[in-house]
Amino acid sequence: HIYVGNKLMKQFIRVVEQGRMAQHRCDVVVVGAGLSGLTAARLLHEQDISVAVVEASGRVGGRALTLENAETGVASDQGASLCVPAQTTLWQLLKDVGMEVWQLAPAQSVYVTEDGVWRFTPTSLPTWNPLVRLDHYNVFSTMDKLANQIPPEEPWEASSAQEWDSSTMEDFFNRTVWFKSVRRIADAFVRVLACAEPEDVSMLWFLWLVRQTGGGRWATLVNPAAAGAGQFRVRGGMQHLCKVMAEQLGDKVTLNCPINKVENMEDGVLVTGSTDSWKAKAVVLAVPPPCYSKMILTPPLPESVHHITMGHVYRCTLYYRNNFWGN
Repeated sequence: HIYVGNKLMKQFIRVVEQGRMAQHRCDVVVVGAGLSGLTAARLLHEQDISVAVVEASGRVGGRALTLENAETGVASDQGASLCVPAQTTLWQLLKDVGMEVWQLAPAQSVYVTEDGVWRFTPTSLPTWNPLVRLDHYNVFSTMDKLANQIPPEEPWEASSAQEWDSSTMEDFFNRTVWFKSVRRIADAFVRVLACAEPEDVSMLWFLWLVRQTGGGRWATLVNPAAAGAGQFRVRGGMQHLCKVMAEQLGDKVTLNCPINKVENMEDGVLVTGSTDSWKAKAVVLAVPPPCYSKMILTPPLPESVHHITMGHVYRCTLYYRNNFWGN
């Protein structure tokens, strides 16, 4: 019987694991082949920096998933779907990659709650009560005003960052909203953008998100000028954008390879997956924070990072044979 120290045994296991898997070298490893990861890899590649993209699943796109209905032949986005000119970074990316977009026809939005059904358009609210309309304008204009105080690249540097980060959007709405009908729309706004409940969303993070997406008034129906810019979809679906970027990167993208370990070493970083490993100068983790718990990170991230959660939503797509509502 041979007894080996714990540290030596770990080194032995690492050597055995690496001996069984393919090993690669590059400048930067990007973990995650969603829109963020592929965009990061594309930018690095354009600067002649060697890059590898590693994805755990068997497809690219992450939360952008497009399915084609076999009967109608229509592509339907089950995740990220809409884009608007106010999203300048995404808009420029679509142009650079050569994607086509098409504009949605103006239509009513229908919001169903336990209290009833509410219908509105991008330029009108589901009420004529002037006090309710004033309340609606006040809450979203206040969001815009506060969001404009947040540096886009360094939100933590905002003068009220600590105060806002210790508050939730529920706290903000409790202080700001007067009418129940406006609170319904405000809560829905958070759920749509964050896929989470207002009580679970940091006020600082959400205001930063509002600024990134064009502002609360653009997104919530009280700015006719911005609404006139319209909403667009990517031809072929949002996931098609990710597929095109992956095709342009070619064999730099590896699928079906969950990352198990990311080790910071003296001369760079070692990224170990289920089938391959990569030695690089740096690593970009372009995955949702809850995925960090599935990886051994050395050195470890702060404990608070592991408490970040993701919202859960269901998306249901209906297909109709006839446009009965337009006749």
